[in-house]
Amino acid sequence: DLLNPYVSPLLTQVFGILCEPSYPENDYLIRMVLRILIVAQDYVLPIADTLVHKLTVLLEKVCKNPSNPAFSHCLFESLSMLIANVCTLNPALTDTFEGLLFPPFQQVLISDVEVVLAQLLDMNPSAQLSAAYQNLFPVLLTPALWDRISTVPAIVKLLESYLRKAPATMQTHTTGVLGVFQKLLSNRTTETQAFALLRPFLIYVPLAAYQPLLPELVKILMMRLQSRLSGRNASIYSKEMIVTLSIFAALVGLTLLVTDTFVGKDAELLDKIFPAISKLLDVKEDTSTTVHKTEDEILIDLEETGYDAGYTSLHFASSAGVDYAAHIGNGRQMCLESISRQSHATPHFVRGIQ
Repeated sequence: DLLNPYVSPLLTQVFGILCEPSYPENDYLIRMVLRILIVAQDYVLPIADTLVHKLTVLLEKVCKNPSNPAFSHCLFESLSMLIANVCTLNPALTDTFEGLLFPPFQQVLISDVEVVLAQLLDMNPSAQLSAAYQNLFPVLLTPALWDRISTVPAIVKLLESYLRKAPATMQTHTTGVLGVFQKLLSNRTTETQAFALLRPFLIYVPLAAYQPLLPELVKILMMRLQSRLSGRNASIYSKEMIVTLSIFAALVGLTLLVTDTFVGKDAELLDKIFPAISKLLDVKEDTSTTVHKTEDEILIDLEETGYDAGYTSLHFASSAGVDYAAHIGNGRQMCLESISRQSHATPHFVRGIQ
């Protein structure tokens, strides 16, 4: 409340300096903008249009001739913070941001650009892709775009947002997406990102859309595994593949194996398997080691660690993330319902368990 009367005059003065055509990219001033946006939060809503315009002017300048990576990064952080502040209160404004940001973004695709595009796509309340996003998607599947290793994580993040937002639309691009996956998998530097792309693809795209390609997909995974076993850091690939192929197998797969197959008729096997299921049901997620940094701590990190030209994620670009078990609902309830169903179908099913 104390800052509110000064937000507009402060930002007007700072942008008046930064937007001078001959003024250099001053990362201290853009950090000041970021700090004000963080503190002001939703107080910037009345001047959001002006802020977007000023940031777009700077963005066009940076896209044409970037000279200070730290400035560029803080500029995108400021954009992400503004989007988060404004679009959380009024999701319909994502269309406004999209209309203003796409023209300069289309001049150049760099990692920060894709992360902001993913943020806008996630926050847009519409279930349909806009024309701008539809036109951009084929460009993201261009093989040459994936040759620049530093931008791969950001483009994967953007493709994940596409898959989550419009899985039905993505059905027509399954071959293209899997082609990108194969390209990333063939390089040891990007194979982790290959699995980061494959997991949301398997979750969100209907199975019928890629079922004919599954044999070839498994063949590619196995052939790569065979070649990686003799190379350096082979365990990384093995872990990623196991995690990807086993996302749903820990509790749900084990329960259905017991109740819906011949295993449910083998009392000796049941004696061994049910204690394992019981332990899985008793496990509680340990969040004690989860670290959530405050906005002040993030700013300190930006000042102390600086900018990594290879790839630096945007701290303020929120992401919905991938819920790999969204279709399951309550795992405990599903387990008990499966056991109950099997008990009614098979006499003495539960009684046979020691």
